[in-house]
Amino acid sequence: KGATGDNNSQDGSDNGAAGAGGGSLFSSFGGNGGGKVVDKSKERVDSEAIAQAAIDKARNTLELKRFLEENKTDEQRYEEVRKKIEGQLEELDG
Repeated sequence: KGATGDNNSQDGSDNGAAGAGGGSLFSSFGGNGGGKVVDKSKERVDSEAIAQAAIDKARNTLELKRFLEENKTDEQRYEEVRKKIEGQLEELDG
């Protein structure tokens, strides 16, 4: 199944070996026609939906990171500063 959850293309065919028009399996990828444009309606996987989901996930992760950074407790900030100072001291000693 594709990302949209269905096995059928928009015209009801299953895009199998006996595909619409009996063309070559690779004809939609420009194998026979040279500079052909791929018909997005015949994709088995909705690449635009997958790309949008990846963008949404990245955006949500960034939003969460910003939220957590803005809402740190004093103890968390103190711990960060302490670790940073210890790291600098190790660099000077090492």
